[in-house]
Amino acid sequence: QEILAVESEDYFLAIVDAIDPNQDEPLGFDELVKLAQSFKNAADKQEDVNVAQDWRLLSVGITEGLKSFTVLE
Repeated sequence: QEILAVESEDYFLAIVDAIDPNQDEPLGFDELVKLAQSFKNAADKQEDVNVAQDWRLLSVGITEGLKSFTVLE
């Protein structure tokens, strides 16, 4: 929810901060799945088409990144 609350130009930085393994508590795999779903759900409800598109792209990017990670693991 905190990531969705930031300005649109700050989404990427907020995500990087959340998943940075150097953080005290970076997001784990399951939390990233939930984050991707949250972006998708929020995009479906968003009236601003540009913000909705950004959130959909972030959702897809996180999901595809997790798929790639799973294959490499």
